[in-house]
Amino acid sequence: MGRAGPTGPRFDAFERALHALWGRALTTLGEITLGAIVDRVLCVAAERYPLLSPLSVGTTGVCFDDIRPSVGEGPNRMLQDACRFVLIELLTVIGNVTAEIMTPALHAKLSTVGVGQTNEPGDRVVA
Repeated sequence: MGRAGPTGPRFDAFERALHALWGRALTTLGEITLGAIVDRVLCVAAERYPLLSPLSVGTTGVCFDDIRPSVGEGPNRMLQDACRFVLIELLTVIGNVTAEIMTPALHAKLSTVGVGQTNEPGDRVVA
């Protein structure tokens, strides 16, 4: 994270958004529960958008290493739709699991992630 990959600033923002959601939800849900939720969301997303199949869940969040070479450069409507689907699905599932208690905090955290933004000093890099 934090390095501009071949996919450009929007995909980098997607990576930062997943990192932000992971970091915010981890304390409440724990690594095993959150990992299972994110893994399931990525599995459903990969069925609908096969280009996301290289994404995987590790102990520190979603691993983007294998997807960057496969998604290419420039604007890609399918990739944009896939990223949107993952974020909405993840927010929905976490909201359902927590009876929407975490939803405002997750939305607030997402509002701090923007296209073209870079890591802040001290940000944890998700592998």
